[in-house]
Amino acid sequence: MATALLPLLLLLQLSHHWAAPAALSASSRGSPPVAAEGLQAELTAAIEAGQPSFTIKGGTYRFKSGTSLLIHNATDLAIRAPDPVELIFEGSAGVSFVSAVRVSIENIAIDYDPLPTKGHSSITYALVNSTDVLTQNLTIRSAPYMAVTAFTGGGNHTFRRLRFAPHPGARWASQRDAIHFSDVRIGPTIEDSSIGWCGDDFINIKNTLQLLLRCTTASSCIVINPHVSGEQPIPFGGTSVLATARQGDRFSFYQWPSTDMVMPQLETSAAHGSATVSSLEPLTTASPALATEAAALEKSLIGVWPWTAWTNQSMPFGTSELWRVNFSAPLPETIWRR
Repeated sequence: MATALLPLLLLLQLSHHWAAPAALSASSRGSPPVAAEGLQAELTAAIEAGQPSFTIKGGTYRFKSGTSLLIHNATDLAIRAPDPVELIFEGSAGVSFVSAVRVSIENIAIDYDPLPTKGHSSITYALVNSTDVLTQNLTIRSAPYMAVTAFTGGGNHTFRRLRFAPHPGARWASQRDAIHFSDVRIGPTIEDSSIGWCGDDFINIKNTLQLLLRCTTASSCIVINPHVSGEQPIPFGGTSVLATARQGDRFSFYQWPSTDMVMPQLETSAAHGSATVSSLEPLTTASPALATEAAALEKSLIGVWPWTAWTNQSMPFGTSELWRVNFSAPLPETIWRR
């Protein structure tokens, strides 16, 4: 096996006029809050009972420090708020959808008390492993880290009249990214919205690059799903794109860049330049030899190539998540023998 060639990167391709929303004013902070604990209990009961709709009574809901509004395992549920609703969080908390499918929510504002002055490890409005979530008339007044995110799942989320509205005199509505989506099967639709006032990226829609450790046959390879050291923790879920991959998805292969940021794509077939997945499985009990090999690859990539100093990848990343990926047809020898 040749040892002088550069490592390979893999990209998994997953198949598939302003009207300000009514919201409570900042002065509502002084009004008597509605019990957030009761709201959570009633919403959870509605989800577990499979109810088609749930109504939030208008008013201000103040959550205890670190406590989020959780929307877990909900399917075909419409969350309605005929009168404006304000959700006030503290610290590392927010609205968290997990494994939600065809859920809608409307007419809410999100704020923090005390107002964030520095970033926390939290996400204000998070969609994790969810599909077809419709959000309408959502106002973000402050966010201690990323404001609106989606990680893994079917995606295809829709946002209508999403409004970022920082407090008077505040520099940011969001301390970090305004919109940050990663590894969803279908990207979002954002309509009639006003987004900005963020301390970092305006919008990110991306997939995680995988690392090819090695191939054991022409159609079976061991792949690393890397995790950047210190990456943002995802509420009640992970960021493993391979955990949601399936038969029929496609991998494209790229040469690891050496002196610049250009990653040439390597042809795997004359038809479309990608390889189709037939099956895949996590190597939850990877041998010590494989773990050592993965750690050696990580060490060889960090701080070696000039371009890494220009990216977040100049920092260490984890290589503990290994997968065996089987392809429906043999890969070219120039790929699988590297």
